[in-house]
Amino acid sequence: MPRRRAQKKKLKNRNVSPAAKGKKVAAVPDFVAPQLCTPVDRPPNGEGWCHEIKFDGYRLQLRVEDGEAALKTRKGLDWTEKFQAIANEGSALPDVLVDSEIVALDHNGAPDFSTLQAALSDAKTTISFSSRSICCSPMEWIYAACRSPSERRN
Repeated sequence: MPRRRAQKKKLKNRNVSPAAKGKKVAAVPDFVAPQLCTPVDRPPNGEGWCHEIKFDGYRLQLRVEDGEAALKTRKGLDWTEKFQAIANEGSALPDVLVDSEIVALDHNGAPDFSTLQAALSDAKTTISFSSRSICCSPMEWIYAACRSPSERRN
């Protein structure tokens, strides 16, 4: 029986590279340069590939540490004030660094970049469920503070 468990564990972890397992981080990193798209003729196929949808918004990193949230562009510019409502909501999260995309949704719920630009120019980037709904779509959790099982239950 122990041999079977060992074989099962070996199979489960067989395709996981050391880099994919990550490393422990003591604190939220200040900023992590985002991975940018590379134009190709067609997407790769086969096992091990994952594709994400482009929402047609602004790519930002949500950084939360000790209840303080900040939103930074892919070049590291602080856009927290531009999307203060999202930062306010994000401040309730535990310490995290999340690669995200901020999008405006049209009346059908589809992303609309021109609506997002208009909301920014009008300084109307509050979170609402009107025709100018702004939302934050997480794409990758770069860092997340680990909590004990007792904290998760609470």
